[in-house]
Amino acid sequence: MSTEGPTELKTYLPSAAAVAGAHVQGMAAYEALCQEAEADYEGFWARHARELLSWKTPFTQVLDESNAPFFKWFADGTLNASYNCLDRNVERGLGDKTAIIFEADGGEVTRATYSQLLAKTCQIANGLRSLGVQKGDRVIIYISMSIDGVAAMQACARIGATHSVVFGGFSAQSLRDRIEDTGAVAVITADHQVRGGKQLPLKSIVDEALALGGCDSVRHVIVHKRIHHRYIPASNYMKRIIQAHRLHHVVETRQGTVSFGFLWAPKPEILKAELKQRGKDGLREPVGTFRD
Repeated sequence: MSTEGPTELKTYLPSAAAVAGAHVQGMAAYEALCQEAEADYEGFWARHARELLSWKTPFTQVLDESNAPFFKWFADGTLNASYNCLDRNVERGLGDKTAIIFEADGGEVTRATYSQLLAKTCQIANGLRSLGVQKGDRVIIYISMSIDGVAAMQACARIGATHSVVFGGFSAQSLRDRIEDTGAVAVITADHQVRGGKQLPLKSIVDEALALGGCDSVRHVIVHKRIHHRYIPASNYMKRIIQAHRLHHVVETRQGTVSFGFLWAPKPEILKAELKQRGKDGLREPVGTFRD
């Protein structure tokens, strides 16, 4: 048993400027919100849903309790998660505001504004649509934490596809299992990820996962090229998809309570034939490869 005494509790109050700029301005405002929710929780969430979200089809029912304990919120309303994350902020005049600050393994810092992230998201979304990815399809995202990874998630939500993020440290077997479980039609990955100064060959792990079998649903592997001096066999790269597609995209809406969770590479048997042919032709890189 520890003989140490109780830890001293210290309270650090925010500055007046921080309070003035906060959504909930102080403890009194917080307690008022709690009281509002306790008095009428359906009305509370309905108000926030109307004020903080953009709806394609406004909901008429807040909470459906007819099949409890399987509750449904806003079941007859439709919206798009990506539109609410990006377009809504741009339309509010926040297009030039920083949306993401990304620090790479080597310390390099990249900032993306809402307008920039929206443009990249739309281009990837259009690229996915051009590959046949549709509303209701599942997409595996096996990529390191990055702006491109966020844009890929946003792009899936934008076209109505459900994405499943797989941790970049998982093995080929673990990745294969998740591909099979979801019936994914596409995998978004990178040639490598760098963490702690070490490189992990993500694309090679994806190739190994597909070669294990049970991944017949996968039609495309989309590759973000991070290590520029290395050749990774692929028929397309993410930057090519981004450059080939427009900056705007019509969003697909999703209804009610739902879950929302860069280039094509052939399946192993096709890849083998392609590599064999490339060896005959003496090609070191796929035609049209773009660098980041």
